[in-house]
Amino acid sequence: MKVIVFHLLFFSSCLFSAEVPDVAWSALEKRFDAVKEDYQKAEKLYDGDSETDTKKLEQESLAYLRSLLAYESAVYLLANPEDEVSGLKEHREFSSQEAKSIQKLRQEIREAEQERVLEALSNKTPLAGDEKIAKSLLKDELKLDQFFSSNTRKFTSEITKLERELGKVLAKTNRDDPRRQKVKDQIAEVKANVSAIHAAVFGYSFGVGFREPLDESLEGEAADLLKKMIPERERIYAYLRKEEPKGEESEGQTGTVGGSFLYAENLGVVLDVSGSMTPFLEDLRDEIESYFEAPLYREVEGCSLSNTHFEHLLTKHSPRTKGTMNVVEDLITVNGVDTIYWFSDLRDEQDLMSLRRMRQLLRRGGTRLHVKSLGKRPSREFKDLIYDFQD
Repeated sequence: MKVIVFHLLFFSSCLFSAEVPDVAWSALEKRFDAVKEDYQKAEKLYDGDSETDTKKLEQESLAYLRSLLAYESAVYLLANPEDEVSGLKEHREFSSQEAKSIQKLRQEIREAEQERVLEALSNKTPLAGDEKIAKSLLKDELKLDQFFSSNTRKFTSEITKLERELGKVLAKTNRDDPRRQKVKDQIAEVKANVSAIHAAVFGYSFGVGFREPLDESLEGEAADLLKKMIPERERIYAYLRKEEPKGEESEGQTGTVGGSFLYAENLGVVLDVSGSMTPFLEDLRDEIESYFEAPLYREVEGCSLSNTHFEHLLTKHSPRTKGTMNVVEDLITVNGVDTIYWFSDLRDEQDLMSLRRMRQLLRRGGTRLHVKSLGKRPSREFKDLIYDFQD
């Protein structure tokens, strides 16, 4: 116990300096090495041609990918103790007071995140932290979201209007009609404004994704760790995605499903297949497929948003699993969907750690979440993450 306390105090004493103690880097590297070794064992164990082996290895691969993304994020977090806020003054949407508030919030979030990671490394606990930490961090993150939303409301309204117009144009014209490209260009222009504001508020562009190259400005232990992690991350992506050549670029499709207007180039659908929901699923599928070609369906028994199920991830070859967060992780990080439609009753448990992860996935993936509930309304913390809600 004394050693743990000493390590934590030692970690914390270095928290806001440019130097992270060697023991912290060593602890993070050990975690990476351990999970890599476990995955290599799984590769050997499920090295077969059977469908069962394929499913199991893909499940292990998704769990491994999630760990890699968490460790990669931790490296960047520890390597950059100061949150470099830039671009706020360039946007006339922000008042000087708003700019100060955003900068203060971002630094407070970063310091709390660093403390969370160092404590987890010291105590050998999960990097996700606990509910108390998650509640505090999510509260501040949602404040940032409110700054972003209030300053992009006019742009998002314009994007929705243009997307509806594009839907009409796509339905009435052929692929070579210049009107299609004109509306697409207008949408791209407005989205560029939203992305610029997003970068100013959060520090990265909306939809930046999960496959960033190595930051060449990093040196020492951080760079060494990332040089080990990034090739592994890319190897797992190559396996899960099979790196199949993409066909003709999607123009996007539109439709109103369950009262919610959807625009998607790559639509993911999460269906609660518990007993109370199954009577509605056939009609819902018909409704979705009347507008969208080849949506990616994921079936979940229940509608929990629980961090405890993360190790049981759904693959594209496996029809069902427990835990909505698992399939959302799969749809966004692996399949890159830009829109998710979730049909459930919202009656199952939710934890704040999962809501924080949901927020990260949606923002980094550039994904809109539409929720249709036949039961409860979303909690305040969850409501702020939903693009459109229908009951």
